[in-house]
Amino acid sequence: MKRWMSALIPLAAALTLTACQDTTDPSQPLDSAGVAPYALSEEGEYLMQAYDLDDNGRAFCFRSPEGASGINVNAYTLSEEGKWVECGIGGLFHDESMEEGGLSGTFTLVLEKDGSITLNILGDGSSYQSATDPVSLDGYTGKMVGFLEEMQDAAVGEEIPVALIGYTSGSSMGSHELEDFFTPESLSDLDFAQAVTVEFTEEEPSISPED
Repeated sequence: MKRWMSALIPLAAALTLTACQDTTDPSQPLDSAGVAPYALSEEGEYLMQAYDLDDNGRAFCFRSPEGASGINVNAYTLSEEGKWVECGIGGLFHDESMEEGGLSGTFTLVLEKDGSITLNILGDGSSYQSATDPVSLDGYTGKMVGFLEEMQDAAVGEEIPVALIGYTSGSSMGSHELEDFFTPESLSDLDFAQAVTVEFTEEEPSISPED
């Protein structure tokens, strides 16, 4: 745990330099329900590059829609049968958030060299850190990574893809978009794929925030 937490420290520092929608309050980043990339300043972008996180890490901000008081950040791997298999990562839940205008905050994703994906989520006074299990990446010669690049509106119970990672052992791979998450058959040219989605819920996530 210390290994991946140390990787998140510089990214968390970068987040303090600016926030979404030109506000300096990262706990209230969005004016409407959804998920959006966290807008870093030039200094923040430089810091991410210095720690080699610009290609392997991203920060996002979120606000829950009306009726939702929980957020799940879900990680998946694509099975040999072409179906997504859930493998983590975590979430937050607040009973009182519905009376306060919804749960809001920020979260970061870091793609580790061992194939695991780490999550650090902050929202309305609570935090949670977790990681998926490492996976073997031996033999893969190509890699593609796509992250959410613009604001996406949110509705209760609907998953929003925020990251798609693909690997191949061949000499080439096709072009893919985040929306390919919903049509996994379109990823047949990949030898291995991972995805991360965000889902706002009315119920408490299966993984609760740490005290």
